[in-house]
Amino acid sequence: MRASLLVITITLLACHRESPPAPGQEIQASSLPRIKVTGVAKMLFTFARPDGSFETVEQMDKVPQERRGWVRVVDLRIKPSRRMDHELVYVADLREKRKDSTYPYVVLPRTTFESAAVNRAHSGATSRPAAGGSAAVVLYSTSWCPACRTARDYLTKHRIPFVEKDIEQDREAAAELLQKARAAGISASGVPVLEVRGTLMQGFDPRKLNTLLGDAK
Repeated sequence: MRASLLVITITLLACHRESPPAPGQEIQASSLPRIKVTGVAKMLFTFARPDGSFETVEQMDKVPQERRGWVRVVDLRIKPSRRMDHELVYVADLREKRKDSTYPYVVLPRTTFESAAVNRAHSGATSRPAAGGSAAVVLYSTSWCPACRTARDYLTKHRIPFVEKDIEQDREAAAELLQKARAAGISASGVPVLEVRGTLMQGFDPRKLNTLLGDAK
């Protein structure tokens, strides 16, 4: 079972997968080298075709416009031994450059990228609306993340309306988070990420949450 193989580290109540040297353990997103996705870097770009097969190209401009929001990127400048892409991969949004001419990306399990890319038309939504009116918070999470459970329990206990979206099970939620992170100029390689009245918050910090809600204590 995945849960039994995970070693979770929490910093400011944010979850990442840890990168161990021994077999049988899954890799933490933060252990992968940081990259800059640009149109001039030596990279490979993989996207899903309409028939469910995958195509890899060496130039960004060869990625079809309709596939550019969900593209696996391999940085050829990184030695294969350091890529660890049998477990985790870089998934970029190539639709719009940021001010520094780079494109945003997130780190996701390889299986998540592949299944989501093939099933683009199937949202697989796992959103959980909370009772109590319109949602003040969107919680982007994964099933294995204890900090996500902490955030969920806090929101529920304090009756803060929220919607939860699992970025591993819901392709649309992952793409949505990627787009929002790009607009905010932040990385979204760890969970939870909370959107509080239009502002993204990485990790779970109750004091910051209350401040953003206008209920600082």
